[in-house]
Amino acid sequence: MLRILLVTIFFGVSSVCPVRVGDSRIVEGKEITIEDSPWVVSVQREGLHWCGGTIVSPDAILTAAHCVIGATTDMITVVIGKSDLKGEGGVSASVSKITQHPNFSSINLDNNIAILRLTNKLTYTDKIQPIPLASSEEDGPTGTPGTLSGWGARSEYTNNMDTLQSTTVTIQDFEICQEIYPYISTSVFCANDLETGNDACVGDYGGPLVARGKLIGVLAWIYECGNIQRPAVYSKISAYYNWIMSLIE
Repeated sequence: MLRILLVTIFFGVSSVCPVRVGDSRIVEGKEITIEDSPWVVSVQREGLHWCGGTIVSPDAILTAAHCVIGATTDMITVVIGKSDLKGEGGVSASVSKITQHPNFSSINLDNNIAILRLTNKLTYTDKIQPIPLASSEEDGPTGTPGTLSGWGARSEYTNNMDTLQSTTVTIQDFEICQEIYPYISTSVFCANDLETGNDACVGDYGGPLVARGKLIGVLAWIYECGNIQRPAVYSKISAYYNWIMSLIE
């Protein structure tokens, strides 16, 4: 089922941020196995892939706050350690608590980050692993390439995929990003690939952007998939490091 959330933000200008939840895509991605990104998970609502997420402790998953708007714990399942969502294996974990950032805004999607507490702790394997969090902006400066992984189609023109996909994007200059999106705060950054069009797309929300062996971003929102003039926007992990650690330690 495809749901479309249109967020209109007024800061002297009017912009529309399409957040289509439930349709899973990575633009120009390639197929990988879960062993390549054992920290990435599928956050599902009522049995359907809804958003991505990241293992950050044995019983905590990081995702986007808008992915769990209106959700109760019994509506959410986290599928872990699985490359093919329709294949065998993996773990289906229940959620005991949902914590959105206290300053999350559903209007402009600021502070778009949330933690899902699992009912039972995970057992780590080669397919299930946490990833360290970036604690400093030095972990992801402008020009840093990062890897985004999630489930979905390889481009706008192919059918959705059930197998895990990955693509590489580059962190863009914040001042340029702010010229494109004047309403954003310094707790986010933009990333895409200006040459290839590699990009995140709808359904990858909440998914991990990893660079230098650390989680540097959580996909917050997208204006238009694969548009090199409109890069995807990520919540900056270093800006939320203390808040995250206070909940998972």
